[in-house]
Amino acid sequence: MKFRLHDKDGKEVQAIADSLPDDELQIIAARVDNILDQRHMSPIVAPACAYLLRHFDHEAMGMFDMDDELEMAADAFMRDMMITAAKRERAIEIWKHKHSYDEVA
Repeated sequence: MKFRLHDKDGKEVQAIADSLPDDELQIIAARVDNILDQRHMSPIVAPACAYLLRHFDHEAMGMFDMDDELEMAADAFMRDMMITAAKRERAIEIWKHKHSYDEVA
């Protein structure tokens, strides 16, 4: 089911995400790490390179193959984004469950 949260609801969901217990955060991190371990290359590098090629020459972009530091930064950025999304996904499940009981009462 797709829906869009209103601002007030989004803030409530974010508060839930921010207060998830450590054991749930560990499960989320393990899930994200498992997803990322299944890939040979960061999923953000290819689209980033395609975008940058619109603005910079091919030789400059070719140097990304030699730039391990940049690839590690891209991996860390992608992992952070995925953990944030997974925390919000879990918080939305909690929020929906809470509000389904509110409707019944």
